[in-house]
Amino acid sequence: MNFKQLLQHLEEYLGYHQVPVNPSATGARDVFECSPLHHELMTELIKAIYLENGCRHLTDPVERKPTFSAMTPIRLKVLRSPQTDVDAYQLIDALCTAVDQAFCKEDGQENREKRQAKHATDEPPKADVIQLDNFRYRRFKHLA
Repeated sequence: MNFKQLLQHLEEYLGYHQVPVNPSATGARDVFECSPLHHELMTELIKAIYLENGCRHLTDPVERKPTFSAMTPIRLKVLRSPQTDVDAYQLIDALCTAVDQAFCKEDGQENREKRQAKHATDEPPKADVIQLDNFRYRRFKHLA
C-alpha cells in the first residue's frame, strides 16, 4: 500500500470532514483539499506518518510498523493532555483502528491467497464427536 492509498482508506473510514483528501494532490503539502475538522492533529499525524515511512512522493510505500511508530507519541500526547476534547479522543482511537484495518486488509489478501493454495492440497480436517446428552438435563443448585 502506498501513502496515498492509506489516506484514501482513512477518508473512507473516518469521513471527508476528518480526512479531506485532495484527489489531484502531487505532494505532501497539498494532501488535504480543505481544512480537516481537527486540522492541527491531522496535519501532525499525516506528516509524522509520511516522514517515519521515509516517503518522498505520495506513491511511496508505507508499512505497518513505521506507521504505528509515528502515531504512538502523538496518540499518547492527545490521550494524556487535559485539554483534549471528546471528539479528538474518539478521532485518535478511530484513526488507529482505521490504520490497523487498512494494513489487515492488505495482509489479508496476501494471506488469503496462501491459505487457498494450502487448502487446495490438504485433505479436509477430521473432527471428534462429543456426546452431550449426559449433560443436557443436569440440574444446577441455586443459592437463592
